[in-house]
Amino acid sequence: MPNEIHSHMRWNLYTFLVKHFSLTGWQSFAVMAGCLLLCMVIPYLLGSFNFGLIISRRKYHDDIRIHGSGNAGTTNMLRTYGPKAAALTLVGDMLKAALAVILGYLLVNNQAVAYNEAGRFIGVFGDKPGAAVAGLFVVVGHMFPCFFRFRGGKGVATTGMVRDGVNIQQKFVHGDHLWGLTKVQEHLQKYPDFIKQGGKYQIPADFYEKVKRLLNMPPEEASRLQSGNGDGFTYSQWNKVQDFFRNSGISPNDIEPASLNYADVQVNATDQTFVNERNKIQEMDQENRNRAYEASKPTVQEAAKAAGVSAAFEGGTAFCIGVYKKLKAGRKISEFTAEDWKELGIDTAKGTGAGGIRGAAIYGMTNFTATPAAIASACVTAAIGMVAQSKKLRAGEISEDDFVNSSEVLCLDVSVSAVASLIGQTVIPIPLIPNLLLVFRQSNPLVF
Repeated sequence: MPNEIHSHMRWNLYTFLVKHFSLTGWQSFAVMAGCLLLCMVIPYLLGSFNFGLIISRRKYHDDIRIHGSGNAGTTNMLRTYGPKAAALTLVGDMLKAALAVILGYLLVNNQAVAYNEAGRFIGVFGDKPGAAVAGLFVVVGHMFPCFFRFRGGKGVATTGMVRDGVNIQQKFVHGDHLWGLTKVQEHLQKYPDFIKQGGKYQIPADFYEKVKRLLNMPPEEASRLQSGNGDGFTYSQWNKVQDFFRNSGISPNDIEPASLNYADVQVNATDQTFVNERNKIQEMDQENRNRAYEASKPTVQEAAKAAGVSAAFEGGTAFCIGVYKKLKAGRKISEFTAEDWKELGIDTAKGTGAGGIRGAAIYGMTNFTATPAAIASACVTAAIGMVAQSKKLRAGEISEDDFVNSSEVLCLDVSVSAVASLIGQTVIPIPLIPNLLLVFRQSNPLVF
């Protein structure tokens, strides 16, 4: 025979009141209705604390609903204000939802927790109407907050697109016989802060030209439009355009022409419009490529600049190394003789000259032969080193075997340095650093 199941109700306000006051029948039903009403009202008020709107207004003195998708949620906050504002919005919305559900659970809960005779947990039975109702109404409050004129920003009609941080709302409407201006005014009435926050309206390019012409038309000329002129304008349309900008609170600067005409977006013309726009984008892309190519062509001025920078860097490095060697030998700077300074000057001059030659040669190789900078630097360094070894050989300072051995070590050294620089350019996101390290390493192989 199975164990007898003993169950008890989790504490909730409804159960407590019914048991404490021994309520039955309609009394119990009335208490249930009251608790459910609290599950609607309190979570709705919690949901009305829209953290996206609160943060945008308090911290940024702005309204998130006029940016991006028009939604006051985490994603739009991330796109508009960054990760910190988005994280605060997410945490705030999650906390109010959790609090609402817990509150509903504590108000009405028909759930029973069952145990067997030994007191061991078996399962949970029943339902949680309070939590379900509370969860629904906290969402309603989030979408239609009473504290923010019942506009939680869920609609995506606030902004059509964003251009350079400016919200754009397009109105391609012809049925109002006022070239979309009526729809512009309707949108502004629905979202009164749109223009205040820097938003712009766009109407078809051909409509814009008509509105602009009627707006700038003097009354004397407009009075001759009684029956319409060759452009189809009427005196009534002139009056409507003038009244619109005079009474709507919208200035001509708040409206701009779209890149397309009205006819370009009609059903039978959209395919050709896409083709035309794609061709325009391709032409613009090619123009940008051509300009970039012209701007990147090597010049004498840039070659001189590269040689100068390399000369300064390598000359300065040679001077510092020379001073370091003397200090390491136990000499103080105050004890340097004229001969020491002369030696440092000669080393610095040699380094400056070699750096200038290196910079000019690398600039030429990278720009005229498409050689990577690391390889070009290695080739130039190897050539300079070979010349120095050849001078020593001719002067009798080294033997032929020493020359061969030194040349092999030199070529191996610059090859390893070139490979290391190429790896560094891949790993280090700042291209200049690996190349500077390469020049320093190849100019002073004994330092490391």
